[in-house]
Amino acid sequence: MSRLDIDQILTRISLHDLISREAGVAFRRVGDRHVGLCPFHSEKTPSFVVFEGKRSTYHCFGASCGAHGDAITFLRRWKHLDVRDAIALAASLAGISPDMPPSRAVPERAMPAASPPVAYKPWPGQSIAPEIRLPEAGDSVLVFDPDSSRCTRSNVSLVHVYRNSAGEPLFLVLRFDTRRGKYFRQVEWRTEPVDGLPQVRGVWSQIRFAPEVLRPLYGVEDVGRWKLMRGRSILVVEGEKTRDAAVQIVPLNLSGMLTLTNLGSQGGIKRIDWQPLIEAIRSQPGQSPYAKLLLWPDADEAPESDTAVSIDRQVKFVQSWADSFCRAASAAGLRQDDVELWKIAPPADVTPGWDLADALNEGWTKSMVFDWCLENCSPV
Repeated sequence: MSRLDIDQILTRISLHDLISREAGVAFRRVGDRHVGLCPFHSEKTPSFVVFEGKRSTYHCFGASCGAHGDAITFLRRWKHLDVRDAIALAASLAGISPDMPPSRAVPERAMPAASPPVAYKPWPGQSIAPEIRLPEAGDSVLVFDPDSSRCTRSNVSLVHVYRNSAGEPLFLVLRFDTRRGKYFRQVEWRTEPVDGLPQVRGVWSQIRFAPEVLRPLYGVEDVGRWKLMRGRSILVVEGEKTRDAAVQIVPLNLSGMLTLTNLGSQGGIKRIDWQPLIEAIRSQPGQSPYAKLLLWPDADEAPESDTAVSIDRQVKFVQSWADSFCRAASAAGLRQDDVELWKIAPPADVTPGWDLADALNEGWTKSMVFDWCLENCSPV
């Protein structure tokens, strides 16, 4: 196809049908929208919305995900296609062939030259000063949005504090629960004056991470103690709430197990700052393997689909973490057999989305977690 009309292609594709078919998302219609679980990160409360229209789009409002786009964007991300292949596939799905030139064609543009690899860099923000009081669950928190230059005040449901290796707070992830669902805000402390709000002296300001900025691991402040204990096991879970629950069941000082998760759920895995963990692993005494990475996904249901491209979310989570860690470890000079990677299969007879936060509420103990890991692990 030498000439493509993007608008006509997108008009002919039912976006929610496409996402449902490819990713196994079960949508619920709400007015002119379709709402379902996000295919790009694990969640229990639906926050993924398809907006119907002449050119339908989707947007995820949950878990710091922010996925947004149209049918072509979805195909590029879900199937890992470049722009040309995604457009060609969308044209095929829309029933547009080379023998059916679109009515309002636009010239095909030459593909740009390949971009150089992204030069990733650590998060440049400063730690939060000790005199600043960190909010707690139930507090009314004022949050400034730099994009709109507006402040909003809401009662926060959960507060997760991201720290550096020294334990100093860097930024917060705030969770707000409303009648329409949950939403998250990543915020840092801002001391600069806010335009139009002269009375505000210091405010929690929403963070927009640049694509090239790496994100700290949640729980990285425990890496130093894990190293001193000569720990071997590293438990990786989905989400800050699950990680907080896991450290209550298997605390580091009693188990020797380090528990971590990443910022932004699955969408942020490829931008993890691995350096503190890799340095700790490399300095471990004894013989290889120096660490065991235990990847425990939520008990998400596999999507029901007849298409071969549908991906089990548990498998996708484990593979994303394994790929991201292995790339960073290899770049740092770790050998393949220096770290063992294992998948921990969650229980099968539980509510979809079950995680270790649910296990904590059900009374799981350290011994129960260890026994489950031993009996339900498989190499990645």
